Amino acid sequence: MRKRFSCAPKKCMIAITAASISMSIASGLIAAPIVAYAENYDLVNGSVNVNSDENGERTVTQDTNTHNETTETVITCSDAGGTSNTISIESHGEGENAAKVTIENVNIDTGSSGGAAISTSGNGDVVIEINGTNTVQSGAYHAGIEKGNDGNLTIQNEEITTEDKLTANGGACGAGIGGGSQGSTDNITITGGDITANGGYSAAGIGGGQYGGANNITIIGGDISANGGRDAAGIGGGFFADAENIKITGGEITATGGINAAGIGGGESGDSNHIIITGGDITAIGGLTGAGIGGGYEGTASEIIISGSATVSAAGGSEKNDTAILSIGEGGEPNTTTIIYGAGAAIGNGSTDLRYINSGETPIPGTPVEPDTSGLYTSGKINIYPVGTTADDIENNIVAPISTTEGTITPPSTGTGTEEGTGSGEGTGSGEGTGSGEGTGSGEGTGTPTTPPRTPTNTASPGSTTIPEQITKPESQTHVSSDHNSNSGAPNNVTAPQTGAMTATIITDMVNAALRKNPNADSIILDFGKNICFSPALMRALYEKPNVAKNCKFIHNGEVYILHIPKADTGSKEFETCLDTLSKDPKGFAGFMRINQIFSEMGTTISKE
Repeated sequence: MRKRFSCAPKKCMIAITAASISMSIASGLIAAPIVAYAENYDLVNGSVNVNSDENGERTVTQDTNTHNETTETVITCSDAGGTSNTISIESHGEGENAAKVTIENVNIDTGSSGGAAISTSGNGDVVIEINGTNTVQSGAYHAGIEKGNDGNLTIQNEEITTEDKLTANGGACGAGIGGGSQGSTDNITITGGDITANGGYSAAGIGGGQYGGANNITIIGGDISANGGRDAAGIGGGFFADAENIKITGGEITATGGINAAGIGGGESGDSNHIIITGGDITAIGGLTGAGIGGGYEGTASEIIISGSATVSAAGGSEKNDTAILSIGEGGEPNTTTIIYGAGAAIGNGSTDLRYINSGETPIPGTPVEPDTSGLYTSGKINIYPVGTTADDIENNIVAPISTTEGTITPPSTGTGTEEGTGSGEGTGSGEGTGSGEGTGSGEGTGTPTTPPRTPTNTASPGSTTIPEQITKPESQTHVSSDHNSNSGAPNNVTAPQTGAMTATIITDMVNAALRKNPNADSIILDFGKNICFSPALMRALYEKPNVAKNCKFIHNGEVYILHIPKADTGSKEFETCLDTLSKDPKGFAGFMRINQIFSEMGTTISKE
């Protein structure tokens, strides 16, 4: 059953038309200034172009009329039969200055006229709010909602009801939401909504168009159905294209790949890397020969992480049969044989194997890849279904899973603390392990770790000084992050200092104390054991105080990794950009592999000991 999500009440939208007011003065009549207020823009009257500058100030042009917009921009369509008129949004502002547009009961079909139903451009961010029932169908080579802006594209819905929906259909070679033909896409965020995204031929439901990859796609919540066209992923890459950095933190998501493509991951011949699922109810179905989560046909998978309270159901695509002509007989009749392509893994690689049926050999399916579940709660689980299982089979319990992996980590208890306290650290309360930001509060929740920190066992190496694992008593919280790329903050038994105990202040004091004991040290070893959360404040402390190299040791899957943080110019623009990127991650902090990715420009590296 598809769930509903309810957020804040929907805003009331009032359109006020400016009027001229005349005043009688002794010297005659003087017209008062006209104040411009936004009206709803009806697409029946022409295409709508929205332009937003770096300060968020908007102008809206329809037909030959241009308005300076001071309130919400609402675009509607009064013709129930739809229109071929389009919406284009150009943005040059970021964050609060993003171009913000509400679509309400819009019905656009450019299938015969060509072009994208909704398109974005500029170097800024775009936010599209969904109200009412909206359907967009683009012409060939274009995405239903075609992202062309350099910044982030956010699609959201403040109050989700059965009346608030979006169906985005790409034309041939265009994604439902994302890139057009030969168009890669990045930086798409969906925070909520009842959304169906259907990719055209060779294009993803959400992600790249034909030959277009996908990078940095984040789904935070909503009721999402993403369906790839032939050779393209439900969420991820188009034909012959990869997918990287796909994050799902909540919602009810069903992603179905087209033939030869993954449900979530790569299109045909496309790889996937760094797929993180930390929450929500996720169903991922591979098309024929493609993985449920991972690679398309001839595609591989790496760094799949499932943690938190996520419930994941996955099935690889079945074998695929093709007929090959071997020769033409004397009577002109073709001599044929059947080629069988192997099935895709539920989680892992797509098939790379094909066999002739008359050889008697059995095709080899795609190789499964074990996801990292070290941060999976007891409330989360992974169900693996037989190849060929459909989303309807799973939803209606027609097919039973062949294996189930349940989490082993107890979820954090509900906190009772206030949002802002007087502590010196970063607020990272309990609940779902999300912090209150980088303020001065102690965060939400008053839980304590389930197991005390273990006794330190490490020793210092020559020319360095070592920070022991045991630190001062933990502060009041239970949240920790896993030692991988996950930003879910999945808690477990405490085996090393956590963010509550290991605040930036404590780390700074310890580093300075270690240097006082060994003032000639040219590096510091911090042994974090298995888990720690890296916040922007903590990274700043590690880089800035003191100005020596740090080697942070972690244990992951029984192996020791070293995150090397070199001496660096912390006053540089690159450093601030890295901190900003970290702060914008879904939870505002990250595990050590993600830190290595974000701070690679600063010389951060990972190696095995």
